[in-house]
Amino acid sequence: MTSILAVDIGNTDVKFGLFVGGRLVQLWRLEEWRTVSSQQLPEALKQALSIAQKSYKALVYSSVAPELDDVLKNLVVGSGLLSKESFLDANPSRWPSKDSFRLPVDFSHYAEGQLGTDRLITTCAAALRYPKQPLLVMNFGTATTFDLLDVQGVYHGGAIAPGWRIFSQILHEKTAKLPLVDFRNKAYSDIEIGLNTVACIEAGLGIGYRGLLLSLMDHFKGTVGENPFKVVTTGGLALEVAQVCDLEIIETNYHSTLLLEGLAGIYNG
Repeated sequence: MTSILAVDIGNTDVKFGLFVGGRLVQLWRLEEWRTVSSQQLPEALKQALSIAQKSYKALVYSSVAPELDDVLKNLVVGSGLLSKESFLDANPSRWPSKDSFRLPVDFSHYAEGQLGTDRLITTCAAALRYPKQPLLVMNFGTATTFDLLDVQGVYHGGAIAPGWRIFSQILHEKTAKLPLVDFRNKAYSDIEIGLNTVACIEAGLGIGYRGLLLSLMDHFKGTVGENPFKVVTTGGLALEVAQVCDLEIIETNYHSTLLLEGLAGIYNG
């Protein structure tokens, strides 16, 4: 059976998924890679790659951090671990040919070269998992992104909003006295109009972010025909947002490894 290593280079972590015969058999990550010095980064990435429990015939990756791309390539191709042909960038602008991958989504309506690879692959992964259904794909990471797909598999665009934690970080970093509030154990039912500074921040962010999400989802309604779209979610902050904002719809079709599944899925084609 074909073994593929899928790698998701994110703004915070690098995630690895080993797929055998299309099935995810191992999952791990290199956390907080930006905190590693540039001199130590190659060794840290090398150690992360060595965790794979099986050999793989190809590596396919998505990246939102170009500075790490060459480091990964030098480790994999430069060391002879894989050939250049087996080291595959999922960014369409870098494909050697249009036949390099099979995309289950028609992205022709979107401005060419402007859709982030992570959004493209995540949307494809959702389409592979839920074929022939209108979908709204929401990814809760450093940014929160929304991508809309109709029943024919045509991409209708989306939206990008600040990520959940960015709001609280910016309030803290750009003001002299506002504290950084930890929402990890906070439920929506606990949030009230504030009578102290922390409670005011909780109200503004918790109630406010819920409003942002609901407003965008409501705006997307009716843009992909009469059939209601299925909401598909992913991203490391999705479950925290679902808890704080009391939005069960975020948890219903949540897939923590959606992007990795998409990388393996389009490669297998």
